[in-house]
Amino acid sequence: MREFSIEKSRYFHHISQAIDLFLAGQGMHLRGWDTNNIDYLISLELSNCFQPWYRPEDIFLIDFAEQRQLIIVAPEHRSWNVSNLGHFLLRMPTFEAIAFLCALEVVMTLERYQNMYISLPMLEELAEGQVERHKRYPYSLSLFGILPKPYSKQRIQVSEFGRSLLTYVKTNLTRFEELFLFLIEAQAAGIQYEEDSEAANLIEDIVESQFLIDDQRKSIETAHRLYKSGDYLDSMRILYPVLEGTLDTVLRIVELEPSSFRGMRSKLEKLEKEGLLSTRMSTGLEIFASRNKIVHGNILENDEELARPLFSLILAYLRRLLAELSETTIR
Repeated sequence: MREFSIEKSRYFHHISQAIDLFLAGQGMHLRGWDTNNIDYLISLELSNCFQPWYRPEDIFLIDFAEQRQLIIVAPEHRSWNVSNLGHFLLRMPTFEAIAFLCALEVVMTLERYQNMYISLPMLEELAEGQVERHKRYPYSLSLFGILPKPYSKQRIQVSEFGRSLLTYVKTNLTRFEELFLFLIEAQAAGIQYEEDSEAANLIEDIVESQFLIDDQRKSIETAHRLYKSGDYLDSMRILYPVLEGTLDTVLRIVELEPSSFRGMRSKLEKLEKEGLLSTRMSTGLEIFASRNKIVHGNILENDEELARPLFSLILAYLRRLLAELSETTIR
């Protein structure tokens, strides 16, 4: 009732009326109630609290996000933070965002939960427009606009939007899976979006670093220009060499020749052994190296909208890397 800014003196009135509505609703005899009265509408909404299926919207949204790893809940602090998956989702256009959520359910669904979430067999059937009238479908299909909301089993059918969306998800499921693994692994290694993860803010800090040579600064500025013009894939492909080039610069500072090391992994091991790079930062770079198809934009093929949110994540990591190297080399 606080949500509706109802005065405490009116609590008993609305609770009593809500109970009456709930009991009357079970017998479907609501004709005597005035549906044009705001007092009635408030009580009608409150009557839902007595329904076994009722959950407040804020609780539903938090559970929805947590179940799909879009947020990370910290019960001890009674708080939550947006995960890499969540940040990525928030940076996507509507169609791609819904496809992202559908693919996430398919990839993460175990067989025993296939009535709660979209499973691979269900995706394949619905993409072809095949609907089983006596089958129980996940609520998310209605939430995403794939099935009508609410639907009856007599008239259930996949919407045109739903067919188009599910076909897109089915075609690109492998790419989505690679992307999810990259974002989850990156989160575990401490590579995550920051509050000020706007590209312009990140680049301003990065280009001032002593560990970048002029050519690398120009590369970053070129990448940013491509990003602003919508060439997200090309902008990402420029950033990856800058990451490895930064390691080469640090190796030279400590009087080591980068060419004497074979690949990024050996460079990371040396810098970590010398105390110039933390284990977490080193692990992060290994993830970039092992998932370099994504970082280069190859796994995303020509999907610019999927590449766009990755640009800020890579920049955020590069800024943290440069900041850590600055601290360790000064010591």
